Amino acid sequence: MANDPQNSELVHILLAMAGGDKAAMHKLYVRTSRELYSLCFSFIQNREASEDVVHEVYLKAWNRAASYDQTRGTPMAWLTRIARNSAIDWIRAQRRRRTTGDDELIFVADQSETAEEMLIRVEQSDIARQQVENLATADANLIRSAYLRGMTYSEVANSTGLPLGTVKTRIRRGLRIMRERMIHD
Repeated sequence: MANDPQNSELVHILLAMAGGDKAAMHKLYVRTSRELYSLCFSFIQNREASEDVVHEVYLKAWNRAASYDQTRGTPMAWLTRIARNSAIDWIRAQRRRRTTGDDELIFVADQSETAEEMLIRVEQSDIARQQVENLATADANLIRSAYLRGMTYSEVANSTGLPLGTVKTRIRRGLRIMRERMIHD
């Protein structure tokens, strides 16, 4: 990973941002916005709110670029952590806004996800993302398109130029491999 050209490029971009280079911010956005939006949307499940949170992520990245430490992880891992935390903060803020008076709460059963359940879901999501990374690149890209970017199998087939049956088979195979690895880990 340390010699990965994409990581090296992102490190250089973050260093340029730390120096106040606004063009570097644009480069970072172009190279990472799709993945960060997908991550935020997987938590928030609302396009407009996810876009707002991604905007906030890039503001935080701009303000914190000088604090990025290569020894603690890749630039994408750093950005993903900022995005995940920002999405969780947004969810918590929405829950606080919906709070009503104590008298009214007596009649309402709390069906919302607890903090522990959310942490378990996030951890499982991180494990699933790691499993996707361990797949063959072609299969991983198909699964990312279908599950992280929200594309239908037909849309994935159209965007890749692969037959629909091939897309379905490769996604199923990738999911089966992921499931088997998760069971045996």
